[in-house]
Amino acid sequence: MNDATRNKVVESGITANQVNYGGIGGATNIITRASSYRKGVKATYSLTNRSYRNRLMLIASTGMMENGVAVTFSGSRRWSQEGYVQGTFYDAWSYFFSAEKKISEAHSLSFTIFGAPTVRGKQSVATQEAYDLTDNHYYNSYWGYQDGEKRNSRVSNYHKPMMMLNHFWKIDEKSKLTTGYGYSFGRGGSTALNWYNAQDPRPDYYRYLPSYYDTKDPDEYNRLYNLWTTNDDYGQLNWDFLYFANSDEYDRIENADGQDGNTVEGIRSKYIIEERRNDHSRSTINSQYDRDVNEHIKVSAGVNVDLYKGYHFKEMSDLLGGDFWLDVDQFAERDLPEWEDAQSDLNHTNNIIEVGDRFGYDYTANVNTYSLYGQSEFTYSKVDGYLGANATYTEFWRTGNMKNGKFPDESYGDSEKQQFINYGVKGGATYKITGRHIITANGTFLTRAPNFRNSYLSARTRDHVVEGLTSETIYSGDVSYHFRSPYIKGRLTYYYTEFKDGVSVRSFYHDDLRTFVNYSMTGIDKLHTGMELGLEAKVSPTITLTGMAGTGEFIYNSRPEVTIVADNNSEVLVDSKTVYIKNFRMSGPQTVGSFGAKYFSPKYWSVGASINYIDNVYININPERRTDDALNRLYVEDPQPDMLFEQQRFHDYYTIDLFGYKSWKIKDYYINVSVNVNNLLNRTDIITGGFEQYRYNAKDLNKFPNKYFYMYGRTYFVNLSFRF
Repeated sequence: MNDATRNKVVESGITANQVNYGGIGGATNIITRASSYRKGVKATYSLTNRSYRNRLMLIASTGMMENGVAVTFSGSRRWSQEGYVQGTFYDAWSYFFSAEKKISEAHSLSFTIFGAPTVRGKQSVATQEAYDLTDNHYYNSYWGYQDGEKRNSRVSNYHKPMMMLNHFWKIDEKSKLTTGYGYSFGRGGSTALNWYNAQDPRPDYYRYLPSYYDTKDPDEYNRLYNLWTTNDDYGQLNWDFLYFANSDEYDRIENADGQDGNTVEGIRSKYIIEERRNDHSRSTINSQYDRDVNEHIKVSAGVNVDLYKGYHFKEMSDLLGGDFWLDVDQFAERDLPEWEDAQSDLNHTNNIIEVGDRFGYDYTANVNTYSLYGQSEFTYSKVDGYLGANATYTEFWRTGNMKNGKFPDESYGDSEKQQFINYGVKGGATYKITGRHIITANGTFLTRAPNFRNSYLSARTRDHVVEGLTSETIYSGDVSYHFRSPYIKGRLTYYYTEFKDGVSVRSFYHDDLRTFVNYSMTGIDKLHTGMELGLEAKVSPTITLTGMAGTGEFIYNSRPEVTIVADNNSEVLVDSKTVYIKNFRMSGPQTVGSFGAKYFSPKYWSVGASINYIDNVYININPERRTDDALNRLYVEDPQPDMLFEQQRFHDYYTIDLFGYKSWKIKDYYINVSVNVNNLLNRTDIITGGFEQYRYNAKDLNKFPNKYFYMYGRTYFVNLSFRF
C-alpha cells in the first residue's frame, strides 16, 4: 500500500501533535481522504532479491468530481517462491478503498477500508556452531524436503483489515471538529511443530549438534560433524521421519470428549503442526476540536476510546498422517499426580483434536482505554511554543475459555479487572535567534499502564497477575539547534529519556530448577540518552551532500527483582531475587553514522551513494545470568565468571549503498525507473544482533550458546512505474 499511504504527516519526538496527543517517539498521521490523492492512474512493477521477488501495484483516483464525490482504489501483490533465505516464501496481497462525499462547504464524510492478507515462510535464528557447520550465515532450520519440495514448518498467516468512517466539520473560519470511528478485526497466526512422548524434531536442537559430545563422546562428535558438513539435507527438518513416527502410533482413548463410554481408536499423532493464533477485534472512537483563538494562539482538545479484544488460542493445522491428537499436557502428566491435572479443558476431558479444532489454551485479552487530552500552541515572531496534558483510564482482564486442569479455579471465565489511571504533561518552545539559527526544547512527564502480556504470569493457563503490578513512569526531553542557509542546513540534538518501574514476563525451561517456569521481573528502569547530528549541503545546483551521526547510551538503570514461579503448579520457586543488570546495555546499535552524495541532472535523472557505519551493538542479555545464584554455582577458580556476566559486543561494520533514478514524460504519460543496491560489497559476515538464551547452564555456558542474526548480503530493488 505504498502509494495509498504516501500522504502523511510525520512528527518526530515530543512535539505538538496535530491530530492526537502523541507520544515520546512522535506520531504519524496517514491521510486517507480520497480527495487528497492526485487524480489519475499509476501502475508499478518491482523486482528484488529480498524477502520477496516480485511486486505489482495499481492505484487509481478520481479526484474530487463535480458531484462532490472522490474515490481512490489501490491493490497490490508481493510474492516469491523463495526469498533471500532458503526455505522461505512470500505471498502478500493488499487492498485499499477510500470514498469521500462533500456534503456541503462545512461537512464531509470519508470512508476507508484497507487490509493486507499475508502468508510467508519464516526464517530461524541459530547458534554460531550451526552457521559454521552449514557454512551459511542464513541457515534456516524451519524447513525440509517433503516429496521433493521444500516445506517450512513456521508459516505466518495474517489478515487484519481496518475500516474507518470520518466526519469533517468546518464549524466556522476559526474552528473545526473531526470525528472518526474505526473497526479492525481478523486473524493472525504462525504455525509450529509440537510433539508428544517423542524426541525433539528440531534439527538444530542442542543434543543434535557435535558440540554436545565434544568431551563426553569423541566418536559421536565426529559422526555428527561429518553428517552436518557433508550431507546438505542433514541440518533440515526430516518430514519423512515425522510421518513415519506417526504411522504406527495406534491408540485407544476411552471416555473421549468427556463422554462416558465414548471410545475413539486410531492413529494418535506424536508430531503435529499447530497454529498459534492471535486474532482480534478492535473498536476506536476519536474526536478532536481545533480552534484558532487569534493569529497567535491555537487550542485543541479531544477524546479517544479504544476497546480491544485479543483472541489467543491454538488450532490444529496438520496431524502429519495421524487420525487425532489428545489434548493433554505431557509435562503435567509427568509431574502431577492426578489425571485431571493434565487436562487442557476440564469441560471437555480427553478431548479428541482433529484438523481445525482448538486445543491447548484459549483465552481472550480484554483491554479498554479511555483518554482525554488538551493542547495549546502559540506562535510569535521570536518564540513559538505549546503546552499539553492528557488523562487515561485503562482496564484489562482475562477471559478464560478453557478450564485448565492445573488451575481449575483460576483459568475459566472472567478474571478480576486490573485498573489504572494515568496522566501526562508536555511542553516545548522554539526560540528564533535569527531566521537561520533556531533553538528548540521539548519535555514530557507521563505514566503508562502495563501492557496485558507482561501483566499475567501465564495468561495461557491462568489469571495470576504479577505481584506489585504498577504503572510505568517516563521522563523525556530534548534540546536542538537548527541551522538553515541557502546552501547548508543541519540539526544537532541532545535527548534524554528515562523509563521507571517496567515489568517483563518470560516463560522457559529452567535447567537448574528442572521445570518450565514463569519468570517475572519488576522494577525495570531504563535510560536512553545521546546526541544526533544531521547535515545537508548543496555544493552546486546538481550535487547535494548529506551526513548524519548519532551516539547514545541505552542502558538498564536499576537492579530489578525477579520472582520465579513453576508453570505447572504456581509454586513460588524464587521470591524477590535481585538481578544485577544496572549499566548493562540494551540490544541494538548505539553508534551510527552515514555520509552520502547525490547528483541531480537537469535531464531528470539522478544517482547517489552512501556509506553507513554501525558500532556499539550489544547482545540482548539473559538477566538470570546476572544473579548471586548464578555466581554461587561456580567454584572459586572457575574461569567462567567473566563469561557469565560479560555482555558481548559485536564488531563495528560499514556498508555501501547505491541508488539511481530516471523519469520520462511522453505527452500526458510519465515513466519512472529507480534502482537501489544495498550492501554493495556483499558482506555476509556482519552480525546485526542476537540474544542470550534464557535456558542456560551456569557450569557449561556452551551448552546453550548465544544466537545471532546476520545482515543480508548484496540486495537490489528495481522499480518501474507508469502514471497517467
